[in-house]
Amino acid sequence: MSAAESTDESTAESIPRLPFDQSGLMELPPRFAELRENDPIVKVLTPVGDPAWLVTRHEDVKKLISDARLGRSHFDPPNAPRYSAAVILGGPRGEYETEVVDHTKARQVLIPSFSAQRMRSLRPRIQRTVDELLSRFHELPQPADFHEEIAKRLPVFVISELLGIPFADREQLGTWSQGTFHTSDQQLAVTAMLEMREYIAKFMELKRAEPADDVITDLVLKQQETGFPPDDAIQTYVSTLIIAGFETSVSFTDYGTLLFLRNPDQRALLEADPSLAPRAVEEILRFAPASDACITRYARADFEYKGTRISEGDLIALSPQTANRDPRVFREPERFDITRNENPHMTLAYGLHYCIGAPLVRVMLDVLYQTLFARLPGLRLAVPIDELVSRNNVLTGGLTSLPVAW
Repeated sequence: MSAAESTDESTAESIPRLPFDQSGLMELPPRFAELRENDPIVKVLTPVGDPAWLVTRHEDVKKLISDARLGRSHFDPPNAPRYSAAVILGGPRGEYETEVVDHTKARQVLIPSFSAQRMRSLRPRIQRTVDELLSRFHELPQPADFHEEIAKRLPVFVISELLGIPFADREQLGTWSQGTFHTSDQQLAVTAMLEMREYIAKFMELKRAEPADDVITDLVLKQQETGFPPDDAIQTYVSTLIIAGFETSVSFTDYGTLLFLRNPDQRALLEADPSLAPRAVEEILRFAPASDACITRYARADFEYKGTRISEGDLIALSPQTANRDPRVFREPERFDITRNENPHMTLAYGLHYCIGAPLVRVMLDVLYQTLFARLPGLRLAVPIDELVSRNNVLTGGLTSLPVAW
């Protein structure tokens, strides 16, 4: 071995590699906090072994997530560093030359579909879905799996309601969605995405013939009126809404419920005052995703940020989970506290990249947690917490099961 090879190998071994070891199911890996305090912008290796800059402080995540020098696309996609094998968030996406224009157009087309008026109209339907799921859950033999019966079913039902997808197809959408987020099997992820897009293409034709009050109809009617968006873009928009909305919501529902079961004082506050539900939802969003999932960006030019030299094409991994527990921003950041007045978490991103589906996530969780403990006042864990297992093969985390009794 040459001296140069020895040096390269030694350097690679000294670079931290994700994922970091977790000390507890709901605990952020301690290494994240160490880096946030001592090395907030640091070179790491991603879970697939590619180099990236890991960013962990709230101030830096907030600034860089909307920095025009960063983007989701890459000038050389096949050779771009990847975060994981997942189709969504795993690597570059979009066209490098037209990313900014495409992103602006997409938001202009999609944001009206998530208007306050539509969310108000959806709320009674979400409430009916929650009531039906909890009624069926109540009749199951105990213990029952909250993850399988509620956390997996509620998000896909709600998102399908928004999109106008038939009830009979909703379970299949959930299967495709989970497949696209698989972190280690890229063929599984790609196949799931292709099958979902084929389904959406066929469904678009149905909506052209039979329009209704839903997002897919909004998009095909917009296309008929203006010529934009094209079919391929509509498939991308809808598949992204399904995938990102479903998998993240499963994780929030798993972790949110577990947080209340582990923190009876906070559960008692919510039961005594259901008007705390909106604050509780924000605290779940801040606290729940205790995983190593990052928001990925690529440098579109060489630049320097706080003394760190970033090169064009470099992968930037922004850690919202670590930013969400930054003591510079949050009082007692490791405490689950549904009475927080200020909660500027980064879970749903920020600025021009703020999550379009955020209103839907919020209303779904708000309805669930205003209803859950009133319908199941004796809800409790049916196994020791150390027997619960994280979904480590899915980028958004969550649990493999959540056995409960009531």
